[in-house]
Amino acid sequence: MYSARVVGHNKPMTVALYQGHNSQKEWRRDFSYHSDLRHPHIVQIYATAGSSGIHATVFHDDLIPYEQFLESFRHSAILRAYISAYTEADENDAYRYYSRMLSTSRLGRTFWIRRSTGRLCIEFSTLDEDPAFFLGPEALSPPQSIMSLHHPNQEALFIGALPLSEWYFLCSTYLSCRFEDSTEIASVADLDIICSGWHHLHLGRLDDDSLRCNAADVIDSAIYLFKCDNVRRVSWFSQANYIFKQLRVDSNYEEYVIVTRVIFVLEISATTEPLPDGYLFLCSPTDFETAPASFRWPDVPAYWSLDPSGSTPLNTDEASSLGFPSMTLKTEVHAKFWDDSVYAGLRKFHKGKGFDPDSRDVAWDLGYPLYQLSVPVPGVTEQNMALDARRDDQEAIIEEITFMDGEWILHRDMSIVLTQYQ
Repeated sequence: MYSARVVGHNKPMTVALYQGHNSQKEWRRDFSYHSDLRHPHIVQIYATAGSSGIHATVFHDDLIPYEQFLESFRHSAILRAYISAYTEADENDAYRYYSRMLSTSRLGRTFWIRRSTGRLCIEFSTLDEDPAFFLGPEALSPPQSIMSLHHPNQEALFIGALPLSEWYFLCSTYLSCRFEDSTEIASVADLDIICSGWHHLHLGRLDDDSLRCNAADVIDSAIYLFKCDNVRRVSWFSQANYIFKQLRVDSNYEEYVIVTRVIFVLEISATTEPLPDGYLFLCSPTDFETAPASFRWPDVPAYWSLDPSGSTPLNTDEASSLGFPSMTLKTEVHAKFWDDSVYAGLRKFHKGKGFDPDSRDVAWDLGYPLYQLSVPVPGVTEQNMALDARRDDQEAIIEEITFMDGEWILHRDMSIVLTQYQ
């Protein structure tokens, strides 16, 4: 794609060039996608041309790649969230139109921004370059022009228009990243932990009262269960800067992550040996609990048996000698983190709503669970973490980290724990 000027036309255009093997076929295919579509959030064809094996389609307006456009606002998490919100509304509006006219099952989409308006524009192809759009808050008023996004008061206008809960949703959905190794530093107490129960790809959810599978049904497959919390992670956004102040953290925020889900996976290998008639028995999901909200693999999460009742478990050597496949235990920890610009945006947002950004006043006002430190910090005691005098009737709970058998056991909420890279 190239920006171009067309002789006799005073507005900039965008040209898609096709050359090489199958270029004419691709050119005709892409032309067929757009030729009958008329929508402000779908590219509009101005002209086509072809000569000497080179083909071109000229589109109205100068188009900017969506990700490049978003990256130009990397200094402001607030504006990135605003752009994500209104372009999502543009995408939904376009989808309602083109889904009635095109088969979308194998249709790729490339996302652009019109330079003249700052609004989303979709190009169809076989290459799918979709950004991640999600069902978000009510549609926000789009900018009057692309230049208005650079106005110094644009952040303040967005803060005034958006409730805190919807701002937290945008932070969680559009502005997060992922992590690897970590150590717990803060947690939330007394949260409702959801357990999925054991699941198998083909067998579905297994009955907690009858955790037995025929051996032939689970060969060369995986069975899993996950733990997550029943509280939105917006609780963290409402008090993140308060926790960071207690920890004396003022940079490198991307080193701190929120655990969102823990998945325990039991992988069952394939086998070339004749498989005996037998059964796989799984432990109860409750056997993973070592405390009200702490979890780890139990000593015997699963075993093979020839007995339908499971009363005679086979040890590893016995099972192997009979031809049962081996089992591998894996633990997946899913988490997200946010960079410095997001926490700066939170600070601006809270201050713009009349809250002290270094306090937990927002969490109190919205009724969210409170985070407490899980690691000792010089000069920060339980009394420092306690609520101020007007709230001294509330209990402050401090959690700890447990180190067991070479593994960190994350206490309290496994899916809303703040951790730091090792």
